[in-house]
Order: sequence, then structure tokens, then C-alpha cells
Amino acid sequence: MTQPDITSLIPIFITLVLSLVTRNVVIGLFTGVLTGVFMINGFFQPLDTFGVLVKGYLVPQLTDSYNAGVLVLLVFIGGFVALMEKSGGGQAFAKTVTHWISSRFRAQIAAWLGGIVIFFSDLGTPLIVGPVFRPLFDKLKLSRQKLAFIIDSTSSPVAILIPFIGWGVYIMSLIQKEFSNLGVTISDWEAFIRAIPFQFYAFLAIAIVPLIAFKKLDFGPMADAEAKAQAGENTGLVDEDMLKPFTHKNAEASFVWLPLLVMATVLLSMLIPQGFPFQKVAGSSFRAALSSAYFFAAITLISMMAYNGVRSLNDGINTYLNGMSKMMSVAT
Repeated sequence: MTQPDITSLIPIFITLVLSLVTRNVVIGLFTGVLTGVFMINGFFQPLDTFGVLVKGYLVPQLTDSYNAGVLVLLVFIGGFVALMEKSGGGQAFAKTVTHWISSRFRAQIAAWLGGIVIFFSDLGTPLIVGPVFRPLFDKLKLSRQKLAFIIDSTSSPVAILIPFIGWGVYIMSLIQKEFSNLGVTISDWEAFIRAIPFQFYAFLAIAIVPLIAFKKLDFGPMADAEAKAQAGENTGLVDEDMLKPFTHKNAEASFVWLPLLVMATVLLSMLIPQGFPFQKVAGSSFRAALSSAYFFAAITLISMMAYNGVRSLNDGINTYLNGMSKMMSVAT
């Protein structure tokens, strides 16, 4: 291939079809990339072409500092989320807040606010808000599909509006690179800020959640899922035993809010000396701060579980490491 034409869409088409058929995005993406490399280098030397795929595409992506930082951050997030799910804190937190969040509308608004408040990572927001509010949604007979919709409408839409978190820093780095190539003198920070009023999707996605919750505007598959949830039916796609959250008589609501408080404290203490939130912080510094914040939050939760007799120190560490290893499948 010397000039791009309609055949350049073939790898994308193969990726989409295989991802849908196999329900495995990794298979689709890998086959799509492999197809594209074969189209560029030729089909007659498959061994050499596969070597080009590894040497020219896979290795550079894995060794890229940005991608490596994201992978490390994902691993720390996976360990913390596993602890959160296996601590019983979510159930204890749900029992505590049920006194105030006693209606379906309030539960949806609370999850919506949680997705907005925990804005520092579009990767971590759904993994934190989900396990915390899932027991509450189950108790009030709200479908997990509705919780997924609320989280999806607040995680990335909120993240793309904030210039001083990881996502904003990455976008500004792309903007600055193109501005340098084009000789544009405006700063990437100013360009990002000026673009915020035109982020229509983000504002609409965030605003539609309280509207749907207040007006009860569920329709289509969401309405079906809500009806099944109210009838007490399993709306998930896995066995009911897999959906049962971990509970323990000694678990406390503080298992949820105290680690998050530690996380916020560590994050701010590392970023404020660098000018946050009034100055742009380097993406590598922000990812390092986030990784540190998740790590110390995990240490806090492990200690709390051991102190309250929910899990031994060794068991908590093993849970943390298992969560890290499981997240690698997501990272890849």
C-alpha cells in the first residue's frame, strides 16, 4: 500500500467483527493490527511480517513512557478495587447511608454525585463508584445496568472537562505537539480551556442522569432491566452466586470513606507543591501521584481489615496482589 484508500478500513472492519463475534476486544484488536501490518509489508513473508509487528509496533508501544505509566496505574487501581470489593465495606456503607438514601431517586443522584466528586481518574472512577453503590442499588431494587449507565455518564464526561488531571494533561500534550508542528503560538492550556464550552457531549451526558432519575424516563432495554430489578430478578449476565457481594459482621462503613480520604490527601500533598490545580502538572507526575495515592489507600484498607478482624494481614495482601494480576487482562 503506497496511498491510503478504502482498503485501509479493512483492519477496522475485522477488529469490529471479531470483537463482536468473540466478545473479546483483545482478539479483535490484535487481529486488526496484524492485518494492517500484513497489508503494509505484504502477505508473502509471514514470518518476517510478524517480526515487524513485534519489533516495529508492539515493543515501541509497551516501552512508551506514557503507556507504561498507564499500565502501572491500572495495576494499582486493580489491587485497590479488589480490596474494596472483598472488604465488606460496600455493604456496610450501603446500610449506613440507607437511612439518608431511602429512595430510588436519591440513590441514583448519590451515585451521580459520586461519579462527579471522584473525578481524578476516568479509569478509577467506575471501579470505585461501582463497588460502593452496587449493594445500595441491589437493596433498593435498581438494576445494575442503571448503575453502569450513571457511572459511564460521569467518569469520562467529567474527566474531559478538567485540565489538571491525567486525561487533560494527555490531551494538552497532543494539542501542544500539533501546535508546534503548525507554528501556532497559543498555549495548549488556553486552547483546552477555550474548548470546554463546546464539549456538548460531556455536558449533556452529565445533565441527563438527574433528568432521567427525576422523570423516570427509562425506555427500551433499560426499562426492561429496571422492571426485572423491581421484580427481584437477576439482571446480570453471570450466575447469581457470582453477584453476591462479600459481607462480614465486623466490616464498617469507614472501609469506604477513610481509604478514599487517604487517597485524596496523598494525591493533593504530592501535586500542590507542583502548582496544582492552578498550573499544569506533567502527565508523568500526575500518574505517579495517582499510583501513590491508590497504594497508600490500599495499605490503609488492608490495615483496617486486619485491625477489625475481617481479613488477616496476609489475606489482605494476597487479595491486593490478586486484584493487581487480574487487572493485567484489562490493561492488555
